[in-house]
Amino acid sequence: MTQSIIVFCIVFWAIGYLLYSLIKTITSKHSSACAGCSGCKLKSSCGKSGEDKKM
Repeated sequence: MTQSIIVFCIVFWAIGYLLYSLIKTITSKHSSACAGCSGCKLKSSCGKSGEDKKM
């Protein structure tokens, strides 16, 4: 019984995280590959459009 509850919680969390990620991806307004990751060394070179400078 306990094992089933743990599995249900993990599956429920995974589905919730999947939906959250999909909604975040769909509603994202970024058109560049630079997603604004914290600590990224390339963030300053991406600019606002991200298409100005190609690697």
